[in-house]
Amino acid sequence: AGLSESANKKISAYSGGMLQRLGIAQALMGKPEVLFLDEPTTGVDAVSRKEFWEMLKNLQNFGISIVVSTPYMDEAERCHQVGILYQGKLLTTGTPTDLQNNLPFEIVEVKAKPRKVMRQVVSESAMVGKWRPIGDRLRLSVTDPHKTLRSLESELLKAGAEIKLLRHAKRTMEDVFISLVEERREKQ
Repeated sequence: AGLSESANKKISAYSGGMLQRLGIAQALMGKPEVLFLDEPTTGVDAVSRKEFWEMLKNLQNFGISIVVSTPYMDEAERCHQVGILYQGKLLTTGTPTDLQNNLPFEIVEVKAKPRKVMRQVVSESAMVGKWRPIGDRLRLSVTDPHKTLRSLESELLKAGAEIKLLRHAKRTMEDVFISLVEERREKQ
């Protein structure tokens, strides 16, 4: 579990990530065939999360099946199979790659200044389905990314915006989750 250097420390001095690894070590003492983990990295820093997932990957080499629940979609991308739950209902299952590839849209990312102009151009574009902010950029759902890129570039420049980023981006598990949840909400 990567704790040998901290073997002489009191457990009360362990970080959140160390405590999670200790929990895994305790669970492994019984030599389980299946390990169930409920949100194991919640409240753990980014470095410890990465180390934790590397440790889980190594456990697979010993034939241990691991079932993880997580609110972090980047973690779901590391799994072989994913089931997406929303309000107690299973919305879909599959490999992360299959779920991403089955989305009915592509993704375009844009970052431009001023932001108000960027948002207005995106909102008025007939080529953009839905969009959402991610930090200082927008993530757009589109059907034809190449035409959309050309159109947005033209419209942003015409509106006097300074384009910092405009690209066709990879679809993610977060895109899958948001799409499924929005679809579910529209049906309710």
